[in-house]
Amino acid sequence: MSEEILEFCDDCGKEFNVNDLSEDGVHFLCKDCFVPLCKQCENPLDKNTDFCSHDCYKKYWSEIIGDEYK
Repeated sequence: MSEEILEFCDDCGKEFNVNDLSEDGVHFLCKDCFVPLCKQCENPLDKNTDFCSHDCYKKYWSEIIGDEYK
């Protein structure tokens, strides 16, 4: 039997099973408090995607690819 690990949401302070929380790299957030951010410009996203625009998508990958060749 697996042990339930509880953690507090860093925004609202309510306690949740750690598997029900999202991590933004620094904080644990519940589904009501978690807002996904664009990987490039960090603007809030309203849909399940990694980028807010095609321009951010292109900039992100051009920086990644450019860094590999430096």
